[in-house]
Amino acid sequence: NPFVYNSLIVWDGKDFVDLYDKEKLVPFGEYVPLEKYFSFLRKITVGLGIVKPGFSKNLIVPVKKEIIKITPLICFESAFSEILRKRLKEDPQLIFIATNDAWFDKTSAPYQHFQMAIVRAVEARRYTIQVANTGITGIIDPTGRILKMTQLEKEEIVYGKIKLLYYRTHFIKYGNILGIAGSLILLFSFILILFLPRFLNPLD
Repeated sequence: NPFVYNSLIVWDGKDFVDLYDKEKLVPFGEYVPLEKYFSFLRKITVGLGIVKPGFSKNLIVPVKKEIIKITPLICFESAFSEILRKRLKEDPQLIFIATNDAWFDKTSAPYQHFQMAIVRAVEARRYTIQVANTGITGIIDPTGRILKMTQLEKEEIVYGKIKLLYYRTHFIKYGNILGIAGSLILLFSFILILFLPRFLNPLD
């Protein structure tokens, strides 16, 4: 089988500078889960089904006389906060999301995808740029405020100002520890509500 990757390439106008191969692939679109054991699954795969995963990394982008480190996310990788957190430990200054949302046509899916970018921006406290071939393209600030946003299936050029930030958030340092703690407290409360009355009134 050929080795095919879904990649982002950094081009400085003269040569290739850096390359990122998508790490988290779309099942039944870019690869077939458990194909070795269930070969019939390839028949229901809507995409290539032969894309290989890459490795986690940030990209180096030369801008004038400066070097910028950005975190690249391709397509639905922006749905996974742990992918982002792993790369943020290297202190990138910007999040860049490249996606092909043409699959979804004029449904709610492109809007939902853009909402994921807003969450990632807030988690990382970084300016986030999403670029989509058919929309939605936009710029989001570290507080989740949308600075620029295009419409679906409309050709537009987006301009905006961003700041390069290094701030390490609680999320970067500790991950989803608050969410996990909240879930455990909720589970413990449910157990108490369910069993405590029986314990206090054993004769009932």
